[in-house]
Amino acid sequence: MAAGAAVAVAALVAAIALHGGDAIRPLSGVVEVTDGDTIRTSTPQLRLRSGAITNSIRLAGIDAPEGGTPWSEEAKDALASLVAKNRLSVRQVHVSENSNWDRALGFVFKSGDPLSLNETMLAAGWARVYTCEETESDLQAKMVQAQLDAVRNRRGFWSNQQDLVIAAIQYWLEDEQLFLMNRGTVELSLDDLYIEDAAPSSPHRLSVVEEAGRSSILPGETLEIRTRRVWNDGGDQADLHRLRPDGPREEIDSYVYKGPS
Repeated sequence: MAAGAAVAVAALVAAIALHGGDAIRPLSGVVEVTDGDTIRTSTPQLRLRSGAITNSIRLAGIDAPEGGTPWSEEAKDALASLVAKNRLSVRQVHVSENSNWDRALGFVFKSGDPLSLNETMLAAGWARVYTCEETESDLQAKMVQAQLDAVRNRRGFWSNQQDLVIAAIQYWLEDEQLFLMNRGTVELSLDDLYIEDAAPSSPHRLSVVEEAGRSSILPGETLEIRTRRVWNDGGDQADLHRLRPDGPREEIDSYVYKGPS
């Protein structure tokens, strides 16, 4: 291991200890990729709060496309390429006593690499940031930045041609943050743009101009729009649309996330 990598790993272990997390431990045996955010070892190795021993590990803090949905095979293949022929280790994290999770939850690392596979999948554009109670706030912030980098550079499933996009939502914060990004090369008007959640009876409708305090977004710029108690922890959808007084509703973008599963 290079000296720089050794220092980085040591710093990561120290940070984990500071947060009271479990130690990083090696995984043995053959590792199989189940989907874009889950791996399985050939023998059970990690203990759950229930006392059961499991061989299934869900990558904490990310959510990849489910099997049978668009981009699911690409996400699975991307994780498989990271896992292949590498020695792996895991830092297991725990959920609350009343959780019904039947898989271990953790941050998985390749030997000699201080960057977790969790964050690598986000940076490659094959997963969305996702939170549960066990993911530390500083790691969540790093993972959000990894996703924003993927969106900005149109990696993975962010490779569409849309310029104005909802790039991420930190729905787990008390002061929620929605990131609106202009990936194009020209300044875009925010006039008559609204963001709406998926509440069935009375959805929140937010004026982008009012929430952002400005009427345009520069090329390459990311705006942080703060909200309170708009986005549901159990899953939600944010729709960005233009609604002119004298014209039809124009759909611009949609951001969908799901709750713990």
